[in-house]
Amino acid sequence: MTAPLQIAKRTSHVFHQPISVLGFGGSLYASFDERQVLQDFKDAIQAAFEAGINHFDTAQSYGDGQGERIFGGCLSHFERERYILASKMLLKKGKDETVEGVKASLRNLATNYLDLFYIHWPAGNTDPRPMMEGLEECRRQGLIRHIGVSNFSVEQLEVLREAGTVDVVQLCYNLLWRRHEEDLIPYCAKHGIGIFSYSSLAQGILTGKYPKEYQPAEGDARRNSVFFRPDVWPTISDAVAAMQRLADESGATLVELAMAWLLRQPAILSIIVGARSSTQIRRNIQALFASISDNVLDRLTDISDELKATIPDTGNIFQYYPE
Repeated sequence: MTAPLQIAKRTSHVFHQPISVLGFGGSLYASFDERQVLQDFKDAIQAAFEAGINHFDTAQSYGDGQGERIFGGCLSHFERERYILASKMLLKKGKDETVEGVKASLRNLATNYLDLFYIHWPAGNTDPRPMMEGLEECRRQGLIRHIGVSNFSVEQLEVLREAGTVDVVQLCYNLLWRRHEEDLIPYCAKHGIGIFSYSSLAQGILTGKYPKEYQPAEGDARRNSVFFRPDVWPTISDAVAAMQRLADESGATLVELAMAWLLRQPAILSIIVGARSSTQIRRNIQALFASISDNVLDRLTDISDELKATIPDTGNIFQYYPE
């Protein structure tokens, strides 16, 4: 199956070109030891670009630089100005260390500049301002064009903005995780900061593929997710089953409902999704073209509203708190 239409793009004051409403992210791929896994991922990147996706997102920590190198190798075949390329780096303590880190990403990605570079996570005991100063130096040198943060709170963002300009915030946002609606999302809207969402399908849960008795296997990173905690998963599973019934009733897939709901959120500039193969990315692209009524989306929000009150506020879905 091939994508029948080119996906839509949105204009923003942040970027010099329109950005596709769907972005391609590589966070699921920590290892490409199997040849077929690697080839499937490369095919997915190719299929995404051909379908009109021009927003690609990776990070130094994805496969210890391997994710960046794979994106760099695949995208180097295309004209550089045709796509927006983003990467991330964990918080550094110094300005010079930051500049060297950005240069390492440029080497991995085989490019002279990055459209967007993120501070990946805050750290409780590390002042982020020296790193921000380093990123602003990289911006002055033309190594990066825009600066973003991922997984920062409003309070952490305000400290960072003392040392430079934050253009984009990347946050986890989906039907199962909406904790930023009362703080970070309105803060970004007030200050003209673009918002990208990740985990759009809630670690695959919103595909409807996990049975109620499911638990991630030993060694699976999802075991750390708040969604799969034994005290949380049954409630999540019941809510997803209700969403699935609504999808069946409306003649749509659950993925189509989840994507349509995100596209309805005016604050979100681009939705980042992962894919293991060209088939998966085309499924996600196809979901963008589903015709979902406002009534169905309102009922979907009602289910999500009921669930929202039961999800523990763990700060982030990974229950990850770097120091």
